Amino acid sequence: MSIITKKSEAFLEKYINNASPTGFESSGQKIWLEYIKPYVDE
Repeated sequence: MSIITKKSEAFLEKYINNASPTGFESSGQKIWLEYIKPYVDE
């Protein structure tokens, strides 16, 4: 059984391919927040 799922693999690919240089990380932060949203309550 792999800990890498299709969802986590798709997230990683999207996150890595997102341009978010130092000082302009907001687009990467949005991708990360979308991914973890189901696991947090606030």
